[in-house]
Amino acid sequence: MREVHCLDDDALHFVVSGAKLHFGLGEFALINGLKCKGGTSITVKTVPNRLVKNYFKSSANVTWSQLEQCFMKKFGRSFCRVCHESSIADMKKNIEVFRVHVDSKFAEILQAIVDLNKKVDEKRGLLVLCSWDDDNMKDVSPNDGVGGGDSSKEAIDEGNASQYDSVFVLVSESAIVAITQKYHTDKKLAMESSASHVDEAEMQSSSGRKNGGWITFPFIIATMAGLSLASGGWMINLIVYLIDEFNMKSIKAAKVYNVVNGLATLFPIVGGIIADSSLGCFSVIWISSLISALGILLLLLTAAIDVLRPLPCDDGSGLCASPSKHQYVVLYVALALASLGVAGTRFTIAPMGANQFDKPKHQAVFFNWYIFAFYTSFAVSTTVIVYVEDNVSWAWGFGISMAFNILGLVIFLAGKRFYRHVKEQGDSPFVNLARVIVAAIQKWRVPLSEQIQNYYHYPSDKTTLTTSPIPTKFFKFLNCAAFITEGDTRPDGSISNPWRLCTVQQVEDLKSLIKLFPLWASGFLISTQLVIQTSLLILQALKMDRHMGPHFQIPASTMLVFILLFTCIAISIIDRLLYPFLATYNSFSLSPLQRIGIGHVITILSMAVSALVESRRLRLTKSLNLQGQNDAIVPMSVFWLVPQLALNGIGEGFHFPGHIGFYYQEFPASLKSTSTAMVALFIGIAYYLGNGLIDLVQRLSGWLPDNINNGRIDNVFWLCCVLGSANFIYYLVFASLYKYKSMDDKPNDVPSK
Repeated sequence: MREVHCLDDDALHFVVSGAKLHFGLGEFALINGLKCKGGTSITVKTVPNRLVKNYFKSSANVTWSQLEQCFMKKFGRSFCRVCHESSIADMKKNIEVFRVHVDSKFAEILQAIVDLNKKVDEKRGLLVLCSWDDDNMKDVSPNDGVGGGDSSKEAIDEGNASQYDSVFVLVSESAIVAITQKYHTDKKLAMESSASHVDEAEMQSSSGRKNGGWITFPFIIATMAGLSLASGGWMINLIVYLIDEFNMKSIKAAKVYNVVNGLATLFPIVGGIIADSSLGCFSVIWISSLISALGILLLLLTAAIDVLRPLPCDDGSGLCASPSKHQYVVLYVALALASLGVAGTRFTIAPMGANQFDKPKHQAVFFNWYIFAFYTSFAVSTTVIVYVEDNVSWAWGFGISMAFNILGLVIFLAGKRFYRHVKEQGDSPFVNLARVIVAAIQKWRVPLSEQIQNYYHYPSDKTTLTTSPIPTKFFKFLNCAAFITEGDTRPDGSISNPWRLCTVQQVEDLKSLIKLFPLWASGFLISTQLVIQTSLLILQALKMDRHMGPHFQIPASTMLVFILLFTCIAISIIDRLLYPFLATYNSFSLSPLQRIGIGHVITILSMAVSALVESRRLRLTKSLNLQGQNDAIVPMSVFWLVPQLALNGIGEGFHFPGHIGFYYQEFPASLKSTSTAMVALFIGIAYYLGNGLIDLVQRLSGWLPDNINNGRIDNVFWLCCVLGSANFIYYLVFASLYKYKSMDDKPNDVPSK
């Protein structure tokens, strides 16, 4: 058994009876003047046919006829007959077993060689397992492949002196030449048909399919916009609603707000798991949209029906009735349903949209517009819908939110026939990961080997294909799970017990998550800073002068629009100006991890500015003796909060799309729907960490009383600044150690057109 293994996008590695040949063919741009990116050379290690390294040594511009003459001269007419006169069927006579797993740009040409009758997964590398029929080679002499004059001792490795080794090398090389020839033909036709429309054709390549592509873009983005308008309409102003209509204390209202937001951002991981394992993204999105509509309807009823909320506070007395148990039940059920609905849609839409495109560049464009639509919609709801709630009625505001929710659902269902539906995996990918751990524990004493045949590669569910002949050495203990022992497989080669034997790919999937965990954990504290800043900001705004002119007063929650506004501006500048500038003048582009790191720094600066502004507000409060007055408004414009909000938004414009694109790129293929939900997961955890930090500060200090004019919120911001700086150092350490799965597929390396 011999193998042919492609390790990366720009090279083929042939492993022939222990001899490794590295063919540096670039994009197979070997013939008829096509420039080769990395040069056309062959580096030979333990060469069985040493002359092979000479004919590719210098030329980066070789015609097919020259290449043919070279083969004729070096290997004789018999090789050329094998090379381009034999048909695919003739080649298959010598190849008994095919299992091909190829990168997307090799898929078509390799299918023509091996006549593979199944679709191949993309972006994984190439693995061909071949066995050879000795009867077909009995008349071939060892010198047929090495130029006649060379001795077999020089041409064949010591210990591998079989006369058939050189024949294997010849047929392997003939496959490369045939691939090159076919690629040249296809490339020439493609260049002739689209020479004047290269960029346009590149952007449209994802939309040439029957399903998926750019035709789905307006449906998915419009759905995202409608659902974001709906969720922003009831969620952004929730603190004010709880204080004004349910008579809650300010800090308690902020905690409820954080719990609701935490629920809305924690549960996307559940939606991602369901989408990956059973229902699929499409079903999860429309069901969740319906649930959120029911939750908003209940909120609408609490605002419209007096018996569902407590009596208002007595003017002047400060006495406020607390909500009854029944009123709390209705309120919390409404918030739970609305939050769960948001959780099932907000981050499940992202992987479904990305699944409509094949190229990382197009996926990057989608992610940027996804974030842009998300924040723009929130900006509209934060201004228009919040204004309606504060100045018309809460019932009207919640009614508008419900209408946008239903509109988004209708638009989403209208695009059903255009979507590319990724089939669900059947078994949960998380169950497969658990199986790896259980199998590794059961076999922890089994001695491992480096032989490929000792590891299980054949996927049990036909959905995962391995990129590595043997498991990597990282967390070597887990390799036991893919090591074949007696009784692990049935006679037909299938797994007898999936809790005792796993595929190499399943082992590598778990290792990928372990590698990502330190970077993922760094998202907790950066998000906790933002959670505390935004929840306390509304309380600050309620105690500041919010007038614009003599008659108009800005709703406190509307101040959050500045975060959304500057996030959208930052994303647009990054996508349209920064990336093209870096690519054009510096030949440099920001990696996802660099983009996230910049977001860390800007967020820390935002917390420092927040502390300075609050210090000024408290000094003014003290100078005017307003500390003991519950309803006192400090004569300081609310627009003093804008600089910190601008920095907050710019920071999110860097790190939020960076996180989403990074995890979508680096997560295993079986967990793509879950990948973007992982961003939501650490944000959700951050809401509860924020509540925990608020509770801790309340217990250990007097910084956070119900009347913030008597507190020291500035110290809370300085504390967040210190924690954020420590977290940034932690992030730098692990980001510098991380290696991308594929440097060619970094989503932000190529700016959108």
